[in-house]
Order: sequence, then C-alpha cells, then structure tokens
Amino acid sequence: MARTTPGLAIRVRTGSCGSASPRAVERSGFPCVSIPYRAQSVARSREVCPGRTGCTCRTGRAATHDHLQCSRSSPATARSSNPCSDRGRPSAARVLLVRVVVAGNDPRSGDDGSTSESSLIDSVAGVEVSRVAIYNLYWHTYGGGEQVSGGFAEHLARSHDVTLLGPVAPDVEAGRLRLGVDLSNCRHVSVMGDDEASEASEDFDVFVNGTYRSNARNRSRVGLYYVHFPEPPPTPRDRVRSSVSRVGLRCVTPFVKGWDGDDTLHRIKRGLEKRRRDLSWVESYTRFLANSEYTARWVRELWGASGDVVYPAVRPVVSDVPNADKGPLIASLGRFFDPSLGHCKKQRDMLEAYTRLHQAGRTNVGSETWRLALVGGADAASREYTLSVRRAAVNLPVDVLINKPRSVVEDTLRSASIYWHGTGFGEDVHRHPERFEHFGIAVVEAMLAGAVPVVFGEAGPAEIVRHGVDGYHWRSLDELADRTIELMNDGEKRRVMSESAVARAREFSIERFRSAIDALL
Repeated sequence: MARTTPGLAIRVRTGSCGSASPRAVERSGFPCVSIPYRAQSVARSREVCPGRTGCTCRTGRAATHDHLQCSRSSPATARSSNPCSDRGRPSAARVLLVRVVVAGNDPRSGDDGSTSESSLIDSVAGVEVSRVAIYNLYWHTYGGGEQVSGGFAEHLARSHDVTLLGPVAPDVEAGRLRLGVDLSNCRHVSVMGDDEASEASEDFDVFVNGTYRSNARNRSRVGLYYVHFPEPPPTPRDRVRSSVSRVGLRCVTPFVKGWDGDDTLHRIKRGLEKRRRDLSWVESYTRFLANSEYTARWVRELWGASGDVVYPAVRPVVSDVPNADKGPLIASLGRFFDPSLGHCKKQRDMLEAYTRLHQAGRTNVGSETWRLALVGGADAASREYTLSVRRAAVNLPVDVLINKPRSVVEDTLRSASIYWHGTGFGEDVHRHPERFEHFGIAVVEAMLAGAVPVVFGEAGPAEIVRHGVDGYHWRSLDELADRTIELMNDGEKRRVMSESAVARAREFSIERFRSAIDALL
C-alpha cells in the first residue's frame, strides 16, 4: 500500500471498537485506513473513540454521524456515555496515526528517505495527529484575538480535523468579511467556559487555547496556549486574599467531600477556591506562544513559563496606496475606552497634543492645514469619555468618527500620511502592564496603508516600529508634537519612512504566521 500511495496516513486501530473492517477507508484531512493491530499500553496510546464512520461504541453497528458533536452535547456526560474514552483504565479501542513515508516522495524526506523535520507533536506524542480543538470564548466578537484563533483554525484545517470550542459558533461569512479567515472546514462544539473547555480538550490530540485570560487546564496530548496577555499582576490585597483562602481550604477540606453540594460547607469551599490564586494549570500546557516579546516577558514574570513569540498575521485594510493619494491628515484608530476600564487608547491625550500644535499655528504648513481623525467604536460604558473627546474637538480641524462603517476606516487610512498611537501613555508598566498595547494590529494596518507611525515607545508598538527607520517613538506629548512637526514639514522624509513602514509591516504577513505554525506543529 505504501508503495502505491506515498505519503498515506494510516489510522491504526488497536483492538476493536466493534468489528471495523480493515478495508474501510476514512477521509478526514488525509486518507486513513483501519488495520487490526495488537493493543499497546496506555502510556503509548490514548484511549479515544474516533467517532466517525465505523464507530460502534454505542450502537453496535457502524455509525455515520459525528460522534463528538452527538455525544458531547453535555461535556460532563461525554466520557460516561462513551466507553471508548475512559482514560483511567485499559481500553480495547486505541487509535494512533502513522504516516507512511516513501523515500523521495515526501517533501520533508531526504535522498535516503529519512525525514529532516521533527515536529513538536512527533516529539511529544510520538505520532501524527488528526484532531485539533481551538478554544475561544469570544468568537462572536470578531476581534484581534479571534483573528489569530481563526488563522490557526483555517491553516490547520487543511490537514487536520479542526473543531472550534466556544459558546457560540462563529458565522462563516462574517469570519471571511471581518477576520479574513475561512472557517468553513471547521466544526463547532459548544462550551460555556474554562471548565467545559478543559473537559472537552480530553477528546482531542491537540488543544489550542486562544482565549484571553483563560485558566483552562489542558487534558489533551499536546496543549498550546496563545497568550494575548497573561493577567494583571496580583496586588498586595490579592496576595493576602489568596493566602487566607489557602489556609481556609486546608481547614475546610477534611470535612467536605468533593465539590458538588448545596450545603454551607460546600459553598464555603467553592468560594475559597475562587479566591485562591492557582497556577497549577500552567504545567498542563506543552508550550506557550506570545503575540509579542512584551507579552512573553510578562508570561515569564506572572506565570513562570517561557513563551515563543508568534506575531499575529495582519491582513491589510488598504494597501498599495499611491503617495499622491496621501493628504495632510493624521489618523488614529482604536475603540474609545473610558480610562476607568483599564485599557484606554488615550484619544483625549492625543487630542491635547494636537490642540497645542494647532493653537501654536504649527498645523498650517504652506497652504495646507493638517487635520486629525480619531476613528473607533464605543459603547455605553465609555459614553462620557467619548463625549468628552467630542466636546474637546469642537472648533478644531478634528474629526471624531464613532461606530462608523468599514468604508470610513478604509478612506481614513488611504488618506492619512501620519498615524498616532498612544496606548500606555501615563501608565505604570510595572503596576499595570495590561494597560499597554500588547501587540498593535492597528499600527501594522496603518503602516500597510503607507502612514508613518508615531507611537508611544513601550510594549508591542515599540517592537513593530523601528525608531527613526519606519517611524518614531514618543514618551511625552511634547515629543509627540515635535516628531509630528518634523514629518509634516519634510515631505521627502515622509516618503522614505512610508516606504520603509510598508516593507516592515509586510513582515507580519499571513504566510509568515502559517510558517510559524508549521514550525511548531
């Protein structure tokens, strides 16, 4: 078979989950065939039910439905209803995947037939995998984190069986339009939080956690956690509360069996558990991936884990904009968040810098007046902050564009010559590192459109923008104003930096992101 079908992936079914025929061929990402094989130990092979054509674990005959979706409607009952998934005892049904490599026919093989690439999955699990779960609680928001998770899903679905975990299934068409990813080859299983996601992960070969500030424990063979930012550092009060909770748990636990129950002691135990800072789940993951060096540094600081930097893929909003289309416009993109909510984009501070420029007559260059455009969404929680920005912009050449359609963002980036970014200004990076820009997708989008970035010189944007090459860093409003004046008055410098910014931004491409995933898996 290997001679006639090079590169064939064979599903080896040790034992039997019924009477699957060795001639039955499954197709899920790559060809598979059931082959009778002597059962191996639990340490070598995970007991799982493939849950596809040929599965007889519940019906006694071949099932043609999707086993995962059918039996996992309630995560708590999934394993009890599937005798083939009990990890605590030897099982008659074991599945592993073996890829048959014929010399000279596999793209990874050398002249002697040996493979030159050793993947993470090969080294950890010892086998190639087919079932991948990608967990994100916020698929329905179609934000930057969901774009990254969607990028994982789209790429891995080309050769693996990918399931999306989350409360709501993402709309495929919205995924294409708003995230630029195709999720049509992925199925969805509903989980309502970390506990259910952790339980669901046991049914997969690889579990990819893309949820912001998740504490879900990985139970699959290989666990990858893509970290957008770990969490705010614990305050002295948090540390005291955690210590007190640990003492309380030691006192209560001997008198309470298990976690389920409505009596007073059970409720006290659950309450203490929630207040305890528990990082034991960190050890369940094989590898942590960070969206920037800044995030990776805080993963080490807060979780004690090393992380590999995998920058997000940034798809251009607009690209290849001719220099002639650029005008006297400074743009800034980002949601209007009230500072009390923590992660503020600092529109009010940037408007203050522009006001100083305008009042000093520095926004007039030749016959042109440089304008400022602040573009972003807003909700009721940030209403007062948003209105304060609008009020401060009255009688100034400033456009405050709130909750506008995508076309407005495109037109703004197409016309903007300079891009401002201020997240983190005025914040203490040691006390509140979560208030800084962890990566900066909007910065890269602006650079792809040819705008020269002038960004606050800390965290993700400082990694993206090379000071004096692609744009500038600033640390005070006066420095922001000075750098902007320099660019407004020197068209040639703007042109050179714009070209450099475009080239730099293209390094954060979908191709490079996919290559990083392939290097990991």
